[in-house]
Amino acid sequence: MLEELWDALDLAASNKSIDIQSEDLTAEDSVCALQWPQSDRSVKRNTLKLLARIGKHQVLVLVDSGSVGTFVSDKLVSTLGLPIELCQPATFKATDGGQMQFSERAPALQWCVQGHKFKSDARVLNLQCYDMILGEDWLEAVSPIWVDYKTKHIRVTLNGKRVALCGI
Repeated sequence: MLEELWDALDLAASNKSIDIQSEDLTAEDSVCALQWPQSDRSVKRNTLKLLARIGKHQVLVLVDSGSVGTFVSDKLVSTLGLPIELCQPATFKATDGGQMQFSERAPALQWCVQGHKFKSDARVLNLQCYDMILGEDWLEAVSPIWVDYKTKHIRVTLNGKRVALCGI
């Protein structure tokens, strides 16, 4: 509990010197979260966006608490020549109700955000709005986390250390 209080005070102090622009989630953005087909749509989704890098290529990443997993754009996979492998096919439901299928994944995809390196198994999908979506699996892997959706700050646990990231 003391660490949470310290983190809250630390973030309040850091907000004074960092000017973060927050964006409202548009209807176009809302179709990018992926859920299991039978999932309850009444669950509140919280999102933030990050600018990351895969190699020297800048990518737009959506961190979405309502998404069931980590996904990477098929266009990005093709453009960067990322290694992929076949996997058990599955179908997901986009928040607009449409169905999305995948049968490939990019195993151990390495990406970097604000100087911090991450590795994720990402399912390959035809994403329109983002290069990557980080969902429940990533959030669990970097738990415990702390998020301020108003200022777009997130703190995650990476290799046993607290890491602060600023969203866009």
